[in-house]
Amino acid sequence: MRPLRREVLRKGLLGLGAASWAALTSWPRARAADTLKVGYMSSVTDNDKSWGQSQHEVLARVRHELNASEHKVDFIETFGVPPPDYAEQADKLVSQGVRLIFVLDEGRGPELYKAGLKHKDLYIAESGTGLADTTPPGTKELPKNMVVMDTGYGFAQQHYVFGVLAGKLTKANKVGFVGGEPYPSVVRKGYAFVAGVKDSNPDADVSQWVWAGKWGDPDLGRNLASLQMAQGVDIILQYANGTGLGVMQACKTRNLPVFGANWAGLINEFPDICIGVTSAGAANYPGTDDIYKHVIGAVTSGSFQQQFGGKVVPVPLSGGPLGAWPRPELNPKWREKFSPAAMAAYDQAVAAINGGSLTPEKFNQKLEQAKKLLGK
Repeated sequence: MRPLRREVLRKGLLGLGAASWAALTSWPRARAADTLKVGYMSSVTDNDKSWGQSQHEVLARVRHELNASEHKVDFIETFGVPPPDYAEQADKLVSQGVRLIFVLDEGRGPELYKAGLKHKDLYIAESGTGLADTTPPGTKELPKNMVVMDTGYGFAQQHYVFGVLAGKLTKANKVGFVGGEPYPSVVRKGYAFVAGVKDSNPDADVSQWVWAGKWGDPDLGRNLASLQMAQGVDIILQYANGTGLGVMQACKTRNLPVFGANWAGLINEFPDICIGVTSAGAANYPGTDDIYKHVIGAVTSGSFQQQFGGKVVPVPLSGGPLGAWPRPELNPKWREKFSPAAMAAYDQAVAAINGGSLTPEKFNQKLEQAKKLLGK
């Protein structure tokens, strides 16, 4: 069943902070003609306690932060759009005067690429691992009005450091992973988690690595988690949005530690079992705020094509042209329980990423090793 499509029109004055949005300091005093209409599309809902909800909250935070400025931006947020309908939804947004569309659902296929070719004056910023999961097969380049934000790299780094921690925390030496759909960018997260587990605990069993095939089925998530627990798994990482919520619920019934995904609110919802969250919408970190600001700044200053047009731009945990992807957020209640060895391993992994000793080349090698280990 398709999720209910919910469209919310947000209008208001967005202040452009000088430090975060310096590119817009030369934008003329806002008039009606200067208003930039920005669209956001997602295949998930804005109340899924995962990716959709985190981005809805991030956009609200950005609006609140920037609402004192004379620079006017209208937001149209559209949730519950099936990926095959993205091109059609882009047409509707364009008809409403939208000039820039964000889609931060990773790996949703070629529909936005088609929209970019059709609407030459429309700017599109989407996330994925590159051309492989954002364009039709055989595509060699993006049009200059599009940018692919490789958020999957920073996300994979998050899952790696959580894997390092899981490897130190497991007592049964059995760690599970439950994913939604195996898009390339999401598969990379699973490989990264396994790589982290094996780096910190070479003896750990990581064979309980499964895909739900759905993002919004809590019942399926509960069943998959229960099956893993029956196999002796004592820690699970879920990256499955609404399906993952079912994983969290199943873990709660057994008091089993679990890593959540995408929405920091899971720490408050499951304080006794949620070790931490890959925190795209964490309250204490910038989340994806900077991505929106940087891209909007480039559009309004007329520098989009020069900065990002036709490019695949990495968003790692440390640095990057679009800012840094947020760090994973640990549950303070759980942090107190970590052994010195577990905390040291986690801190060392974060330091290796931030300090540059775990280079992209070395990191990709770890992912390849995990792939071979899983027989993929």
